[in-house]
Amino acid sequence: MNTCFLSRAVLISIHQALSQRIRCVLKEVRAYGQAVILLKKLEEVLLIYFERQSLDFYYELKDHYASQCETGKMVVFLQEDLEDLKVVFLELVEKYQEHTNPIRMRNFPKDFLDFSSRLKDRMALEYEYLMPLLPEKK
Repeated sequence: MNTCFLSRAVLISIHQALSQRIRCVLKEVRAYGQAVILLKKLEEVLLIYFERQSLDFYYELKDHYASQCETGKMVVFLQEDLEDLKVVFLELVEKYQEHTNPIRMRNFPKDFLDFSSRLKDRMALEYEYLMPLLPEKK
């Protein structure tokens, strides 16, 4: 298995960067202007995260684990769950662009908490189910 897109070490590094960026936004979540700036920094890391878990990455995993039914099903689930997460993030970013109205600004803390909780749940799933399928280092 090539998995040229991701290794355990890379995934751990990305998870650490995401966790750090989430904490930064959470510290400023009520200061909308600052939070939006920090959200853009989170977006930069998320784009790397999404890029590393591309369709090619999941196709390769599915091919490699095709003979192992349960593992294959988990790979499909992880791929579909990632696609859902991408949609949720794009909706958040679109909703909270820099020039948004004051009513939406009041909803940002709750919406970001919901998103960050979803992202943390995803990272926990990856530690448990995706990490064992990846090579040690790259």
